[in-house]
Amino acid sequence: MEKTEFRKLAEKTKLKDKAINLAEMVLVDGLSSGIVAKQNNVSRQLVDQATNRILRELTIFYNSPREWRAITTILPEPMIEVIKWIEGKEREKEGLIVKSKNRVPDLSASDVELLTEMIGEWRKTK
Repeated sequence: MEKTEFRKLAEKTKLKDKAINLAEMVLVDGLSSGIVAKQNNVSRQLVDQATNRILRELTIFYNSPREWRAITTILPEPMIEVIKWIEGKEREKEGLIVKSKNRVPDLSASDVELLTEMIGEWRKTK
């Protein structure tokens, strides 16, 4: 998440500065909640609660369906593009946007292989 987007969402909450800083370390800086908790001598639960509060605000801000939820993850750039593309297509299906502006990701052969494997596993559950 970009810092500017994070700050806009944080302003909409009643979180105290300490909690906002903890969530920022996770959502903007990409640190795990365990590391943030240890570095700041607080419980991991506190870090997770602050992070989840910001993520709930993100879901509200983007007018997402109730059953959707926001997550934070760290991935290689091509996989981030895949996730953004999927999100755009799902938003189109839900009628939340008219046309997704995300471009089709430029993937390596190993990226395609990984996604093919993931889709295969998903289909087994259906």
